[in-house]
Amino acid sequence: MNPLISKNIGDATIYHLLVAIFTITLARCCVAQETTGWAGARVKQTDLHLGQTKHGKFAYSFAAVMTSNGCHVAKAEGERGKAVFVRRDGQPGRDYEDISHPVFSPDGSALAYAVRGVGGAFFVINEQESPKFSEVMPDTFVFSNDGKRHAYLARKNGKRVAVVDGLLQAEADGDMVPWLQPPMFSADGSSVGYVEDSSLRKKMRAVVNGKAGEFFDGVATRSLQFSANGRRMAYAANDRSAGNRWFWVINDQRGKDFDAVGVSFAFSPDGKQFAYTGRRAQERFLVVNDKPEVTIEGIVDYCLTFSPDSRRLAYAVAKPDRRSYLVVDGKAGPVHDGIGVASSPGLDLNRASMQTGYRLEFATSILFSPDSRRIAYLAHFGKMKKVFLDDKPEDVEMDFLAGGMVFSDDSKRLAYGGRRGNQFFLVVDGKKSAAYDALGYFGFSADGNHIALTAKKGDKIVVVVDGLERAEYDAVPAGAIFRSDGVLEFLAADKTSLYRIEVSDF
Repeated sequence: MNPLISKNIGDATIYHLLVAIFTITLARCCVAQETTGWAGARVKQTDLHLGQTKHGKFAYSFAAVMTSNGCHVAKAEGERGKAVFVRRDGQPGRDYEDISHPVFSPDGSALAYAVRGVGGAFFVINEQESPKFSEVMPDTFVFSNDGKRHAYLARKNGKRVAVVDGLLQAEADGDMVPWLQPPMFSADGSSVGYVEDSSLRKKMRAVVNGKAGEFFDGVATRSLQFSANGRRMAYAANDRSAGNRWFWVINDQRGKDFDAVGVSFAFSPDGKQFAYTGRRAQERFLVVNDKPEVTIEGIVDYCLTFSPDSRRLAYAVAKPDRRSYLVVDGKAGPVHDGIGVASSPGLDLNRASMQTGYRLEFATSILFSPDSRRIAYLAHFGKMKKVFLDDKPEDVEMDFLAGGMVFSDDSKRLAYGGRRGNQFFLVVDGKKSAAYDALGYFGFSADGNHIALTAKKGDKIVVVVDGLERAEYDAVPAGAIFRSDGVLEFLAADKTSLYRIEVSDF
């Protein structure tokens, strides 16, 4: 997802600020403006509050999600200690004494939030109360992509425990407890895992689908990941029994020993292949499946990228002098001063504080097209940067890539955001847009014929379609996004209501 990117915010931190930025925007907003710039298109505006005016004294916790099925927003309102409720798409839920961290499932079908009160703490999931604990940890709550499953950490009798689908997981022996980070679901929701550790025994292990794995001296806590179909699992582990050795564990099978393994690991989309890197002494290696190791000069973090059809592999090699070059299908490209930005996809794309509706492409600077035939990447030239598309540089120079890159579904068009000084812009088909104070979400319609952008211009948020500023509002908490049926949808808010706006027949 491309969160609202404001001035002087680094590329590596913008994602984490989404909720805070939109909360401030809602607090300041006034009345949604008339959509006079749609040039004959059909515009439908729905008041989601339906005339309700109860809002309490403040709104302090907020989440939004946008998907191909539409946009959703939720915010906690009221007065702590008295009556607080979550308003989901304009409709209020049940009152509680204290509420925090509303979070949507990535597909927008499910909403959860944490409640703390007399008798314990619990989550409310689609208005159904989950089991109570002495404490729940809102930052650890995750949904599966389809919203049908959930997991989080809680505290029972003073001990940290894991909860999956409302069921307390078997408590670990002795002082083994879940590591304080969110559990992780596979993309299809069929598998879930988390890491446990013991401070007394100084041992760690992974737990996958309720089954505890082998004890190791260490597990890289953010390395746990699944193939998309949930059938394969991997994590990096450490064994100090015969020297300090690091290795990847894939489906409970220990891989080759290294002095260190990098943060780069990738499963192919079909789950049949994997790739990672390791170092012995001063030599670095690339490992792909069970093939012989390939010696490389170095690796740019988080750059291993399989194509959507799983047939191609791309990665950026870091030279000793810090320059880089891209390798695609084993063929090296030109050397640049650098490639990409080291930004981790992370384990927590569906956490409340990192709520998005976007795909992972924003977190990388190497991107295959949906048909796997084309590739785009960000290259550095001194302090300037350019995007290369199909081995050719685009003309637009920038200080930073802002909001990532996205291909149209037919693979014919590429769009990406850029920043030059204090100005932000969108580049589509190699052409630079007008300058804005900040960029929000941008994306193509399913047929690739249109592209929509939200951007900050002065004290307004403008909705831009195909390069034309169609309308402006005081707040756009979600969208604008083209739904799968071709309708452009977004939410606009003011002090008294929330509106769903749908635009069709451009």
